[in-house]
Amino acid sequence: MYARVRRVRSSCLLARPWPGSVSSHRRTAGGPIGRQLTPLLFAAVMSLSASAARALPLKIVTTALSSGAAGVAYADSAQSSFGTAPIAWTLVSGSLPPGITLAGASGVLSGTATVAGASPFIVRAADALGDTATAALSITINPAAAASLTYTVNPTSVVAGVAIAPAVQIKVTDAFGNGVPGQAISLSLVGTGTLAGGGAVTSDATGLATFSGLSVNLVGSKQLTASSGVLTPVTSTAFTVSPAAAAALTFTVGPSNVVAGVAIAPAVKIQLSDAFGNAVPGQLASLALVGTGSLTGGGAVTSDVNGLATFAGLSVNLTGSKQLTASAGAATPATSAAFSVSPAAPAALAFAVGPSNVVAGVAIAPAVQIKVNDAFGNGVPGQAISLSLVG
Repeated sequence: MYARVRRVRSSCLLARPWPGSVSSHRRTAGGPIGRQLTPLLFAAVMSLSASAARALPLKIVTTALSSGAAGVAYADSAQSSFGTAPIAWTLVSGSLPPGITLAGASGVLSGTATVAGASPFIVRAADALGDTATAALSITINPAAAASLTYTVNPTSVVAGVAIAPAVQIKVTDAFGNGVPGQAISLSLVGTGTLAGGGAVTSDATGLATFSGLSVNLVGSKQLTASSGVLTPVTSTAFTVSPAAAAALTFTVGPSNVVAGVAIAPAVKIQLSDAFGNAVPGQLASLALVGTGSLTGGGAVTSDVNGLATFAGLSVNLTGSKQLTASAGAATPATSAAFSVSPAAPAALAFAVGPSNVVAGVAIAPAVQIKVNDAFGNGVPGQAISLSLVG
């Protein structure tokens, strides 16, 4: 339409003189053109020209705006084409990043934002003739440089070798409190032992670094220290690592040689340890005899705060070389070194071979034998025995 109107206008201007010109009474093959017709033609041409000027609608040509950074001055603008000046700009819906404003006369967006994130909005342009256009735009403010580390989830007390739960989380923030993604954070242990799973973890889109497999091998009160580049390290609250289940048993005081029925001294002691060598308190341990006889005092004993189970009343009734076996739950049993049980004091005499009938003056055969026994029936060597005749 616009091109066609321009052709009509050119034709009229070239072929028809304006009113008052010397050619205003000339005739053409189409008929007379009088003074009264020329003003009407001029008005028609002007009307068509105005319509052509408004034939293309007002349009917002900006499809995307540049991103900004927290704390850094921002400037960009929404732009339009066509339309009749002046153009007025307004925000229809959504919101601009806090600190950034829209200039209604120019469409310039400027200011300094401190809150990171995307802010979608709809802007409207209106020209002097009332034409309008809208466009959906968005401004993204990126966080500033990383400035600090904080624990959003601190470590909790845990069993040695078991993953800390819930997972420890560290947040990296800029000077305005915005989470900073893509930063490498690592953890180290404050206290004895080894920390597993504390290697570098990259912060996510919200600035969080999550350590889901953290564990510590040695017991006691611990803390974690988080670090990232040149940022000031930050230390967690204290947490406690307790021992795991007993996995190993050790004779710290083994059985010594003893007299039958007498308590072994010093008392036998068993150390209960977990898989990491930590002492395990509060666990039951018991002893059994390897060899003949009966063991007294080997029933279950609870380990103390140092993981020691003490058997103060152990005794064995039968003589010979013996050993003790310690057991506690699923831990591998442990066997002591050998020790000897000797007989107790003589307690009884018995004829092992009694006298048989014999001729006077002839030696009794087989020879008479007397056995000396202690209270448990053990033979007692080295005792002087004499016989006397009854009759």
